[in-house]
Amino acid sequence: MHDRTVRHDLTAVGLTERQVQILMLLARGLTNYQISLEVDLSEKTVRNHISLVYVSLGVHTRVQAALWAWHHGLAPTAESGVPLARVG
Repeated sequence: MHDRTVRHDLTAVGLTERQVQILMLLARGLTNYQISLEVDLSEKTVRNHISLVYVSLGVHTRVQAALWAWHHGLAPTAESGVPLARVG
């Protein structure tokens, strides 16, 4: 997907740059705590951003948000070389 199209989609749904950053980390599989360390925010602030992302995207779960990110070119793919979070 072209960068211009991605930016249009994000503008259309009203996400801020910080929310996009958090959505991308969520889509990589990071927990709220891991995201908070990555972006240097409190875990509560990360939860608040994620709640606002859900509202903006019209989703209700992390999986739905991650799928939205993937569909709009914001989530890592095997070809991107971006590591996914380890589980466990």
